[in-house]
Amino acid sequence: SSGSTQSTGEQAHQVLQENRTLIKEQQMNQARWQELIEERNNEVLRIRAICSNMEEQNTALAKRCTKLEDKNEELREAYNSIATQADDFVPVAAHLSSIEGYKTALEELRKRYEDNLHDKKEEIEGLEGTMGQLSERVEGLEEENALLHGRSKGLQ
Repeated sequence: SSGSTQSTGEQAHQVLQENRTLIKEQQMNQARWQELIEERNNEVLRIRAICSNMEEQNTALAKRCTKLEDKNEELREAYNSIATQADDFVPVAAHLSSIEGYKTALEELRKRYEDNLHDKKEEIEGLEGTMGQLSERVEGLEEENALLHGRSKGLQ
């Protein structure tokens, strides 16, 4: 009876030992599960932040796309307007030849101005010479006048 009790005691001890081992394993598994849940929650938060950021970028890109589409439409309208008016435009060659005509006319005007300026300078130099001669004559006449005036006083 004592041998069978001992074996029952041993069995009980073995069952307790197994229970303790199972409890430790369960606690370790529970801690690991808790770690995994935290990692998963952190990953979910990270993914949500990425998604939020991507949504903001998508909104900004959608706005930019709309602006670009509007600008593209403006450019298309401007191009069409230019294309429809193209027939009314004077060809570039005509512009260039009229510019050449203006250049030639401008050169002629410049040459006439310079010739005119030269002629006026010569005229001014001639007038200065005449003025010098006239000044000398006036001085001579004034001296003559003074002499005559002196004589007329002497006669009186």
